[in-house]
Amino acid sequence: MKPRLIAPIPIYIEQIEPDQTAQFDPYTKEPIGDVARAPAIRVLGQFQPDKTDDPDASSGGVVLESKGYILFQYMDLVRAGIQIRRGDKVIQIGEGLYKEEVEFYIKGTRRAGHYARLKGGAFLKAWYSDRHPSRK
Repeated sequence: MKPRLIAPIPIYIEQIEPDQTAQFDPYTKEPIGDVARAPAIRVLGQFQPDKTDDPDASSGGVVLESKGYILFQYMDLVRAGIQIRRGDKVIQIGEGLYKEEVEFYIKGTRRAGHYARLKGGAFLKAWYSDRHPSRK
């Protein structure tokens, strides 16, 4: 039996084009300045918001922040040749009548749902935030 997502929905992601992006920080490997992005790809994922426009105190005043994670079926990504990376941009969640345009950035990823018979994580958990992770 293959572990499956409970309620997968279409998620559209614009990935960073490393060959077209001008500069990368040599230490953090994050893009600096303008970032070139590939056309949006459609993947199925399970969207889980943790905070949506919650006020967060900062030294400059109150900042509204949205964050959470998206769970992907790892082998579906591998078969499609997709590698979700830090800095990739989520631009749409859902389709048709349920479509929601967003601007979330992937902050990090980790394999999840480890099963002994699979010898690894069945899912990829990608954390997102509405704040861009790289410095300009």
